[in-house]
Amino acid sequence: MLRPICFFILLLAISCAAVKHRYYMGMSETEWKKKNMSYRVVEMNENGTVYRIPNTTGAPSFVYFDKNGKLVRVTEGQRGPDVIIENRH
Repeated sequence: MLRPICFFILLLAISCAAVKHRYYMGMSETEWKKKNMSYRVVEMNENGTVYRIPNTTGAPSFVYFDKNGKLVRVTEGQRGPDVIIENRH
């Protein structure tokens, strides 16, 4: 009886560790940066900052912070093609 419970707890811990990006609406930009190391600034202006983060689906996600440094939106971009085939005649 103890073995299935230990296995479940181990499985839960491993699956939670696989979650790379952790965020919530209203999160501060500083806190988000501490929890997410792989990001790139896409745009920075007087209205806020947009970051690009990798995603497991292959399409990048975009994280938007307002001018007060609060997380206001997260969107998923489109994945680019792996192969481009040209038809030359």
